[in-house]
Amino acid sequence: MNYPNGIDDCRESLGTEFRSFWENIVKNAVPVSRQDTPQTVARILVVRELPQIAVAANKDHLIDRLVTLSSQLDPINLDILAKEAKKILGLANSAFRSSAKQRAQERRDEQKQNRTNPGPQTQSKANNLHEQIVLKCGYPYSVTAKGLLIINQLYFIERFAAENKVIFERDEARFYLCNKPTSLWERTQPDHIKILVKEDWIRLASEWGEPRLYDKATDGLLNAIVNGVRAHVGIKGLFKRMEIKEKGQAVLHVKNGMLTIYPNSEFELAPASPGHYSRNMFNFVYRPETQCPKFCAALKHALSPEDRSLFLRWAGGCLIQGNPSQKLALMIGKADTAKSMLATVIENVVGLANIATLRTHLLHERFETARFCGKVLLTAKDVAGDFLQHRGAQVMKSLCGTDRQAGEAKGSMEEITVTGDYHIGVTSNEKLLVRLRGQTDADAWGRRILLFKFEHPVAKIIPDYHKILLAEEGEGIFALLVSGACRYLKDLQVHGRIFMTDAQKKSVNDLIYESQALEIFVSERIKEAENSDLSSEEIVEAYALFCKSHNWTSLSLKTVERRLVDLMLERFNAHKHSRVIRNGKRVNGYSNVTLKNGPQL
Repeated sequence: MNYPNGIDDCRESLGTEFRSFWENIVKNAVPVSRQDTPQTVARILVVRELPQIAVAANKDHLIDRLVTLSSQLDPINLDILAKEAKKILGLANSAFRSSAKQRAQERRDEQKQNRTNPGPQTQSKANNLHEQIVLKCGYPYSVTAKGLLIINQLYFIERFAAENKVIFERDEARFYLCNKPTSLWERTQPDHIKILVKEDWIRLASEWGEPRLYDKATDGLLNAIVNGVRAHVGIKGLFKRMEIKEKGQAVLHVKNGMLTIYPNSEFELAPASPGHYSRNMFNFVYRPETQCPKFCAALKHALSPEDRSLFLRWAGGCLIQGNPSQKLALMIGKADTAKSMLATVIENVVGLANIATLRTHLLHERFETARFCGKVLLTAKDVAGDFLQHRGAQVMKSLCGTDRQAGEAKGSMEEITVTGDYHIGVTSNEKLLVRLRGQTDADAWGRRILLFKFEHPVAKIIPDYHKILLAEEGEGIFALLVSGACRYLKDLQVHGRIFMTDAQKKSVNDLIYESQALEIFVSERIKEAENSDLSSEEIVEAYALFCKSHNWTSLSLKTVERRLVDLMLERFNAHKHSRVIRNGKRVNGYSNVTLKNGPQL
């Protein structure tokens, strides 16, 4: 009887006979599990046919074919089949296994001699890796009775993962490949993994002498293998920062190995290995005896002795993954005072691959923080004076304060987790006032800022001087920063964070206090007064005079007007409106308030 194709069609066609039809199918079905390898399924099917072989007229011929098939099985399935063959066919256990193993060896010898005539079940290269993967996942492909190739994707996934140092960081949703000469784990794109998978596929098809495999490498199959590799090598938390250990030491990946440094300036150098899981390598050989007189001269001209010491400890700390001191550096001064040149030198020593540009106007956007994955240092050079006034600037405290940030990479729906343990360096020709949200926020900013004032213009401008320093003294500068990193570790060990003098703390406190100038002005110069009012213009003019009297930098007109709305409402319950009359015209302002000591200073 010819049955329709679909189960519903069968039910409709057979009517009451469908139940017995379906029960017969279930009764004769072979139960298998998703975890069963192709070899296990093959063994189950063969065992099912043994009773028919026992009574067949061509029994001896079928037993010979059974031995050939058994030679393809792994040791476990071979043992199970041998026991069943003894029970049903009366074949000796040891003899059956020996014959199967001998047949397998003959096939391997034949494949070595003639690659163009592989065995019927597999065209795999006879090597240890192949044997191990076959035992675990089954053969790479099989041939049906009609000569069709059936691909075993698990084999190719396992083999790619075994032959390539590759991992998929799930928290970041990114692939990483290990650079074997340096043992550095480098980020790569899924499309690059796809290219490598195809290259391996072509190589294996050539080794196995099976031209039909070339046509099987479709885009859909390659994508499926890449997805399988992603699941197979996926892991979380493998790239944890090389944390500062109990003895205060830190590990740096340098060009000549893994450098362990200690607070007492001692060090140990060991060969690098993939097991260190380093993503950040410094492109310098560490030689502690090398010097950098030109760099030291530039630093001496630019900063005071106390600030030079602090700068070298901060810059040395940038070599260490993670920012346990939770500090960020602001380098402020007029043009041509060497601040940007020194910052560029630090960037190049840390390594351009290890840094990212900080953009405060975008920090509150969902894609921005994902850019920082795998980086060590975030920098922003020659920024405008309102750089820390943007709404996103608040995120900077989290980026250096060990807070976790949720981000998203473009083109991916997966959430990326970013831990805020980055070093941060900012340079500007203008005073950088901080956008504050109350006294608690002021204290938080005050704890994080290192302020370096560059006040001495250089005598002679040399174009691209940072390139000259790096070319002539690169290793010496790196050695100097390593010594700074040792002193940084000593600070952490003794003080819990990087040490600052009283004068340096006062400099930061003055900046924070000046950043609160508008709040201080509103508190000290405006008072409630029934039936009085102030225009926005009058308040802004009084604020500008107030800042001038204290030698403070005033905020921009738009910033003042925007922030006054909240301050006036919070302090005086005064709403901004356009009903204030000046010179017979309506202007924006606030009611029931006036300036202390009259409208003029």
